[in-house]
Amino acid sequence: MSQKFCSLFVGDLMSLYRVQLGECLKTIIYVDYPERWPRLLDWVKHNLQDQQVHGALLVLQILSRKQE
Repeated sequence: MSQKFCSLFVGDLMSLYRVQLGECLKTIIYVDYPERWPRLLDWVKHNLQDQQVHGALLVLQILSRKQE
């Protein structure tokens, strides 16, 4: 039972990290893009081609909301 609890806890913790990372990315993009991050779209393109889809899509989502 304790192993199951630890697995659930680690899963929840990783989810919290993802949410926090998303908020950090949002702040960085809203404040510093494109001036200080001119190659951000190159990074997104590379990660989409390299099968690192989740992070790339998160960045695209934040960028699209910034442009609304």
